Parts: sequence; C-alpha cells; structure tokens
Amino acid sequence: MRERRISVGARWGIVVAGIVLGTGIVAFLAPGDMAPAFCAPPVEGGKEVCPLTLPHEVLLLSFLEENQETSREAAEILGGLQKRYAKRKVLFFGIMEAGHRIGGIPCLRDSDRRISGRFGVVAYPTTALFDRNNRLIDVFPGKGINFGQQVEHAIRFALGEISEAERRRLDRPPPERGATAQHRAEAFLNFARLSFEQNRLDQAKKLLDRSISLYESAGAYLLYGEILLREGDRARGCEMIRRGIELDPASRPSMKEKCDDDPSHSKPE
Repeated sequence: MRERRISVGARWGIVVAGIVLGTGIVAFLAPGDMAPAFCAPPVEGGKEVCPLTLPHEVLLLSFLEENQETSREAAEILGGLQKRYAKRKVLFFGIMEAGHRIGGIPCLRDSDRRISGRFGVVAYPTTALFDRNNRLIDVFPGKGINFGQQVEHAIRFALGEISEAERRRLDRPPPERGATAQHRAEAFLNFARLSFEQNRLDQAKKLLDRSISLYESAGAYLLYGEILLREGDRARGCEMIRRGIELDPASRPSMKEKCDDDPSHSKPE
C-alpha cells in the first residue's frame, strides 16, 4: 500500500498533517506507549543527536513548523521552561522539517517528516512529554489555553512533585466569559474532533469537558453524544444529543435517527 502525505490548513492556528494509509490517518501515540527510537541532526547542521538515549527524567519533543506563528509561540514558552528545569534532567527538543532553531530550544531536522510520521503527528505544533523510560505521559496538540502551565504541571507530575489529582486540579482553566471564551471553546472542540477521528475517545471527552466549561455549544454536545454512543452508553449519549439539538434545532434532521428508538430520548417540542 503506497503512503501519501497530506498537509492542510486548519482553524485556530494549527497546521494539520499526517500519513494517510488507504483511508485512515495514523493516530499519535497513546499514553504509556514507548517512543520510537530516532536520531536526527540539528537543523543548522552538525552531528546527529539521539534524544531517547540521553540521560533524562523527562523528555519533551515538540513537532513544529518554523514559519507558523503558533509553533513559534509554543517554542518560546518551552524555551522558558527549559531554563527553569535545566538542572532537573528535563530535556527539550524541537522537531522541524527545515529552518533555524526557534524559541531557544535545540531543534532537530526531520527533512522528510518521517520522524513525525512514526509518532503519528497530525497537527503542528504538537508537544509530547515522555518519562525516564521513554513512555508517553501526555500530548498537547496546538497551543491551547494555559499551554505553558499545563506542560509544566505535566513535568512536575513526571518528576513526582505533584499527584495526578493535583495536576488535574491545576490544569482546570478559570471560567471565562464573552467572545474570548467562545473562541477558546471552539478551539478545544476542534482538537476534540481530531481526537475523535483518531479514535482517542478519552482524550476527546476531556477536551469537550473543557470546551463546554467555557461555552455550551451544540457541536460539543453532539460530538460528546456520538462518543458515548460509540462507547455503548446509549442513555447518556442520547441525552447529550438532545441537549445539542435544543441548542441548535437545525441539527435535528441529521442526529435524530441515532436516538429515535431510545425511550429515554424525548424530542424537544
């Protein structure tokens, strides 16, 4: 089967890309997966570096596009964290197709995007955090709300400074109102759709929880309903779909068949 590469623009300042095999897009690694080994030269030339073999407690790999504003912003934030954790064996590397080092972090060249393909990168920027055994702890698509804080919380969790429960509490964004909240909610919804397409349902639900906490949209509820139906939770899935239809009655013709035969699903008048 011949592979072909796609790269298309997406909303909210990310570039979506992936390796297409037939009709499916390769998904990013799941938490607990081992990072595939690789070596690559610095973007500005020099001897190849093999990040996974270097001594570390935490390893961050950020897949970037040099001329993309969101990638540059993410790299700047990671550069600040690199300085803060320089003495804690926390390693930072950017992975780029070409260009020059950005954000103060060392950047390695991935000229044919084969490294990105092996990790299953589908959006730029994407930042992944691995433990001392090179197993994935978490992945951060794009540069979402409180990106720097969330990456730092993941680093502190990996270093054993905070628990998973404390990390979740710290990650919860403060309530926002107005157009800014709606814009950010739509960004989370956009990433949730990507996760849904990759069949990463738990991550999609987390992103939807954040989206709905900022702004209740029909799209978020309808997608949440689809996920719950796929997981076999028909009652909750149909309830989410009902709430989505209440917010956007125009969506009813395309969604109603999914729950028409569910007695717990009452249609709005």
